[in-house]
Amino acid sequence: WRSRRSLDEELAAQGVVGISDVDTRALTRHLRERGVMRAGIFSGDALVRPEGERPPVDELVDEVLTAPAMTGADLAGEVSVDAAYVVPALGLDGAPLDEPRARVAAVDLGIKAMTPQCMAERGVEVHVLPATSTIADVAEAERD
Repeated sequence: WRSRRSLDEELAAQGVVGISDVDTRALTRHLRERGVMRAGIFSGDALVRPEGERPPVDELVDEVLTAPAMTGADLAGEVSVDAAYVVPALGLDGAPLDEPRARVAAVDLGIKAMTPQCMAERGVEVHVLPATSTIADVAEAERD
């Protein structure tokens, strides 16, 4: 229960990239007022060349500026499941229920993997559908 190293040391050991000293509230306001903007956070192999040198900042900026634009990007399609699947409702003992409390359809536009599982643990059967699903697909799903 006592830490053996700092949070920064633990994150570095786990290979987690982090940034600090950023006013996230100001950043959120800025993006809300001005819209999506390109940005880059470079670390690891992207920040250090094989010979151990760091690339010049203008090269990193060029990499950000030449990245594909967000406008019109199908971001939901990139993170969505390819095929529909069902997460069965579970009882308090963790066993599947014969009759769920409810049946719902969830169109995956970036749903967290644990969300359907948490719903299932509460007795809800979840039909997860891909982002490409139509209203007819949702209507056909066995849901309440």
